[in-house]
Amino acid sequence: MGRRAASAVETPLRANDEQAHTDRTCAAEREERLIRSLLRSPEVLKSSYAEQLLASARFRREIMEEFGGLSSRQVAEVAHSTSGNPAALANSWKAARKIFAVDFEGVRFPAFQFDEQGKTREVIGRVIEAVGDVLSGWDLCLWFCSANGYLDGARPVDLLEDTPDEVVEAARRSVEPVVF
Repeated sequence: MGRRAASAVETPLRANDEQAHTDRTCAAEREERLIRSLLRSPEVLKSSYAEQLLASARFRREIMEEFGGLSSRQVAEVAHSTSGNPAALANSWKAARKIFAVDFEGVRFPAFQFDEQGKTREVIGRVIEAVGDVLSGWDLCLWFCSANGYLDGARPVDLLEDTPDEVVEAARRSVEPVVF
């Protein structure tokens, strides 16, 4: 193989090696930050607590993989917003308690909150109103995506279109104080 041909093959290989090295460095830095964080919180190192945190992290990732999470800009795009500020629509809907956000690689709005035209599902705002300040962010998202005894074991997210009133009632009942 001539010098020029060998050089052409080596250049992408070097680029791949450099990318792999960068990826390993970033992963090592993330691991180090996580370890430092764990060491600052000894209670996290207790096995059962660490297992709960890991299960929660896995469930959050599964939810985002199943439904997706939209950035403010993506919310504006799917809603066909013409605003010059792409974050304005999502932020105004969130402030009006029509939708909620979670922290997942930045602020994300779980996509199940929007219909096919990119409009908010009315039931989401009704649930947010029903739970008040008891549930928000990830707690609210987990509520939507978990089996619910008030809905015969169904997930509220699966009933948003067919039985929204039942979902709202389940939300209300979920946060009622238990009276003995």
